[in-house]
Amino acid sequence: MADVRTRTIGAAGAGGPALRPATVADAAAGALTAGVVLGVVGALGLWAHQPWLFPSLGPTIVLQHASPHHGAGSLWNTLVGHAIGAAAGFAAVWITGAVHMTPEMATGVLTAPRVWATALAIALTILGGSLARADHPPAAATTMLISLGAFKPNWDSAAVLAVGIVATAVLGSLARGWHRGRRTVRPVSG
Repeated sequence: MADVRTRTIGAAGAGGPALRPATVADAAAGALTAGVVLGVVGALGLWAHQPWLFPSLGPTIVLQHASPHHGAGSLWNTLVGHAIGAAAGFAAVWITGAVHMTPEMATGVLTAPRVWATALAIALTILGGSLARADHPPAAATTMLISLGAFKPNWDSAAVLAVGIVATAVLGSLARGWHRGRRTVRPVSG
């Protein structure tokens, strides 16, 4: 019979057993808090007429709430990981010349410079995240939004990204702390 003792975490992030919420209420609380956080960020964006809610924030909030004990969803990893991802994306479009290409996201046409920018941006995101000890897989989505042209390489886009990321990271971290403190996890039994 599989071991179903209650666990807090540790091994799961290092190749140990997968963990799941101990109760349906825990799972529902995580889902509700994640939805509320993204709803608040979106509402703030509507109020300010700014696109502060963008696709890479979805995986961020899922990571924060589906695995509240995992380090990749911590405030440090979220903020620094996305900052590195954004910087890598902006650098890559300039280095490869993709900055002068029509955004793939607008036309649906993929160009070689966008491919090279994306490959370089992902490599830089992984390298930077590892060196800064700020691995945050959803940051790769931010990188790709930039390298594929959803965000222009300018200060306005950088500001939109920064506000959305900081708002989601801070609100998500606060909700994550609450959720983490009340949630019990246990290994998934085979």
